[in-house]
Amino acid sequence: MITKLGLYYRSLRYLKIKQVYYRVYYFTRTRFRAALNYKYDYDLSKSYKLVKLDDFPKFNNSYIGRGRFKFLNLEHQFDQIDWDFAENGKLWTYNLNYFDFINQESSSVESSKILMQQFVAQLPVLLNANEPYPISLRIINWVKFLSNNSINNTKLSNSLYAQAKILEDKLEYHLLGNHLIENGFGLLFAAVFFQDIRFYKTAKKIISKELDEQILNDGAHFELSPMYHQIILLRMLDAYNLLKNNPFGDPNLIKLIAQKAELMLAWLSQISFNDGSIPMLNDSAYDITPGSNILFEYAANLGLDHTYQISLKESGYRKFKNEKIEMIIDFGAIGPSYIPGHAHADTFNFVINYNDKPFIVDLGTSTYEANELRLDERSTKAHNTVEYNNTNSSEIWSSFRVGSRASITKLKAIENGWEASHDGYSRQNCTHQRSFIFKDRAIVVKDELSNKEISKSYLHFHPEVEIEMDDSGQINFSHGSISFESPNGALVKEDISLKDYNFAQGFNRLRKSKAIEVVFKGELTTTISYN
Repeated sequence: MITKLGLYYRSLRYLKIKQVYYRVYYFTRTRFRAALNYKYDYDLSKSYKLVKLDDFPKFNNSYIGRGRFKFLNLEHQFDQIDWDFAENGKLWTYNLNYFDFINQESSSVESSKILMQQFVAQLPVLLNANEPYPISLRIINWVKFLSNNSINNTKLSNSLYAQAKILEDKLEYHLLGNHLIENGFGLLFAAVFFQDIRFYKTAKKIISKELDEQILNDGAHFELSPMYHQIILLRMLDAYNLLKNNPFGDPNLIKLIAQKAELMLAWLSQISFNDGSIPMLNDSAYDITPGSNILFEYAANLGLDHTYQISLKESGYRKFKNEKIEMIIDFGAIGPSYIPGHAHADTFNFVINYNDKPFIVDLGTSTYEANELRLDERSTKAHNTVEYNNTNSSEIWSSFRVGSRASITKLKAIENGWEASHDGYSRQNCTHQRSFIFKDRAIVVKDELSNKEISKSYLHFHPEVEIEMDDSGQINFSHGSISFESPNGALVKEDISLKDYNFAQGFNRLRKSKAIEVVFKGELTTTISYN
């Protein structure tokens, strides 16, 4: 009990007062309303104006037809759609309720309208559909669909207005972060569609404040997930598209969105690999959002500068690149202290592409469910860094919780590289210093831990990379080798082992691959040589 209380304290102490206030407020209000049998009105009449939009990226074909959906690599066939279907997990249910599929390339206008009408009929009794996050995304998708297909349908528009009113009543101030800014974008689309100045004022207030806080000076989204960066950037480009073609409200808002979008595009250009893919850092997964190149093209078509150059700084990421290697290193913080839910215990993690193909990789994310797999994928040993004394560098727990977290205590450029320290193991009187030195056809990684208890260094390889270990403990592969040394020859072959691990090729899609575990005490030098 004492241990559990300590974990809660170390997690909750970072919350903002606003988050605590709104958790208490919403909790109390819900129960008070239940006692009064309070009900939302789901059919509110309101005039509207179909909006004009430039072409925007279409979504993956998640609706296959005849009641069959595929989200997160899981399919389900409905005889009658259960919008609260829970067997594939909460995130799958959320995706069903976003209605992205009505704007997919293969979408049939008539079948989409039928699905929307069926949904409207059931909406008052649904659970997930009435949560503010799916409402926010659904508003955007419905406005796009109705406007692009010139659909004037009173039943659907009345429901859409009612949903916007519910969103306005349930803004996610208790969560903040990407949830709250998505609420703002949802209300913005509703504001322009219904020419509603009240929606607009609330949307502008949220978007303006959150963009200033959530977009760091180097352009990164502050949750430090390249995937969520793409998601929020897409929403900003959609918002710019909306206001550019349908002027409404304060012109300074579109200027702010354009400025922040171009900064985000610059960061995305830096963090993306040559092929347009992103590193799977923190909570990132494949095939969730349009890729970097699609976003760059969308921005260019809207007249936004996607070639603006920046240096990676505030996000903590650093990138090394030559004609063979692209390497991204994580010197960043755990993320915003009050919402670290998408962060992993991965301080000093790194990934490498060789000849434009993934080589040393992050495991990625395959689930958000509260289970052992989720904990494993967020753990230190699941990343290309050092685990000290069998503990995580940051105290990850549950699906989206973090207790004590690693902080960078030193970060500096050194000759041909970088050097940094973190205090994630300070509760065990240990600090971890790691340096990266770039030589001709070699990368040298030096680890020093102030306490000499057993540490383990990990390297995870992409499933397409074949590796083998020779009699000396050297790891060989088609384009080079990896060797390990510790002071005074303390390291022996038995300290180096090959292990299987599950590489996440997306949500709910795992593939066996190989990893290296090196057991050492105090110091370790890893030399990655390549042709």
